[in-house]
Amino acid sequence: MMNVYATAGCYHEVEAIFKSMEDEGFFPDSSSYLSLIRAYTVSSKYVEAEETLKSMERKGIIPNCAHLHVLVSAYTKAGMIEQAGQIYKRLTGNGLMPDAACYRTMLGGYLRRGYIEEGIAFFEQIKENLGPDRFIWSMAVDLYRAAGMEIEAGGALSIMNSFDIPPSSENIQAGSKSETSSSR
Repeated sequence: MMNVYATAGCYHEVEAIFKSMEDEGFFPDSSSYLSLIRAYTVSSKYVEAEETLKSMERKGIIPNCAHLHVLVSAYTKAGMIEQAGQIYKRLTGNGLMPDAACYRTMLGGYLRRGYIEEGIAFFEQIKENLGPDRFIWSMAVDLYRAAGMEIEAGGALSIMNSFDIPPSSENIQAGSKSETSSSR
């Protein structure tokens, strides 16, 4: 039931269920916290989502990739790239190993919002951990091209060919940082 409310952004309902669990002596688990974080992010209650994540950590529940992805995705969709990067760095700094979905979300956010240099730096940092993911490598090509780095784009295409993966047909256009200045 919590997930249904969370997906709809009904954070008051999720908070009530969460509180009743605690009042009845049950301890919310990782999934319960994920629902509350999702409810907050769907409702653009980012401070509350981060506070919930911190509360979870204080109670000894270690965040996983799903928690990271929900927050990072919400921030990138809202154009709050710096905040997404901060959450990513904080959680990975605590030993969390991101999955391909987190990498895609961060790279897509950088590209769509015009953070080309930051996106390239991020890709350079993670590329050693990557396997044959068509979308990640295609976004890297798009980032390099947006920066005028055709040699690097060609190198990424060569690696894609070595993985036997075709370039993504979805060519993401680089955005502009100025489009999100009011979101920061």
